[in-house]
Amino acid sequence: MIFTLFFVLLLNLKRNIFIGDFGSLFLGSFIGLILIYNYNNQLLVTNYPVENIFIILMVPGIDMLRVFAQRILKKNPFTPERIHLHYLLLDIPLKSKNVLIIFLFLSLIPFSINFFTDISQLKIILGFSSFYILLILFVNKTKN
Repeated sequence: MIFTLFFVLLLNLKRNIFIGDFGSLFLGSFIGLILIYNYNNQLLVTNYPVENIFIILMVPGIDMLRVFAQRILKKNPFTPERIHLHYLLLDIPLKSKNVLIIFLFLSLIPFSINFFTDISQLKIILGFSSFYILLILFVNKTKN
């Protein structure tokens, strides 16, 4: 599956195919559901903490919660806005390929720390959440 997704990503970057909104939402949902399904059926390593799944999906999840909270505070959560992190990075301006690379690193860093070190999952989640908040503040300051 990883090889297939990498191949689709390369074709999408070369503009040979177009994934679009539906494709990206479908892929994200599919990957999340596969992770949860494997966890529930114990196909992953035994004694696999559920926090590991959260760490893998943390970047889009935290971004979604932040945007949802900001929209609720503005009294209309259904108003479209360009306040997701990828839009903020594109508005700096960064090229879309650079934004993709930044998002890959933002997703791989907490996963790698969790996989290769003995740091507790709670410390990784709290530390990376703090880093995400600082990143949002920095990008908003740079944008303005």
